[in-house]
Amino acid sequence: MMWSDQLGRIKVSSECTGGTHASIYNGQKYTERMKIEDFLNSMNSLSLFPMITRPNRITSHCATLIDNIFTNVIENKTISGLLISVITNHLPVFTVYDNNCRIEIEERKQHRRIRTEEAIATLKHELMTQDWDAI
Repeated sequence: MMWSDQLGRIKVSSECTGGTHASIYNGQKYTERMKIEDFLNSMNSLSLFPMITRPNRITSHCATLIDNIFTNVIENKTISGLLISVITNHLPVFTVYDNNCRIEIEERKQHRRIRTEEAIATLKHELMTQDWDAI
């Protein structure tokens, strides 16, 4: 989905913002819509993409997207969304990444000494035949 499509899905309501907010920006009226567009363009310039595109604060008179999750990982399969809760009007957001990461565990071979009378006798013999003068 293109950024312009996502911007079109975000509604700025004077009911949600407590009135239409505007300030002067480069001689133009800087509205809430322009602030949202600047925010999304800034995130896009950093190669960050939104995972949450639905409103997550819902009241009886408006719905607002206030919690965001942005990511720069787009090749992996992800699941993101809102957790529906009747306890609060502020829905928790989540994203789950499927990294498909397989960790190869190298099997370690355990080395153990063979402790038989014959092995001990061979060790003693090898120690006796060594030249220990250099030590």
